Amino acid sequence: MKEERKTLDEELKQGKEKLAKAEEELAGCRARIAELESELKTRSRAELIAKIFDVESGSLEFARSAFNNVVAQVKLFNKDLEISTEGLDAMKEVWDGELVAPATEE
Repeated sequence: MKEERKTLDEELKQGKEKLAKAEEELAGCRARIAELESELKTRSRAELIAKIFDVESGSLEFARSAFNNVVAQVKLFNKDLEISTEGLDAMKEVWDGELVAPATEE
């Protein structure tokens, strides 16, 4: 009976050691998962910011192109008129007969 008890105690000890090792591994895996999730969020945010800059840049380029196209069309359809493009600015608006910077929205 004593021998059996000793064997069982030894098996219990080994089982506890294995459990402790497994819990350590699990904690390491959980930490690694948290690291990777954080990295993914950071990368996704960085990629999103880069995409926003790309879209803004493309939108600005499109607006410039459209503005230049309109100026060219006005000149084409008014060949007999001398049209000055000096001072034209795609970012300004005409208000009360004057070219002004658009009002900022708050």
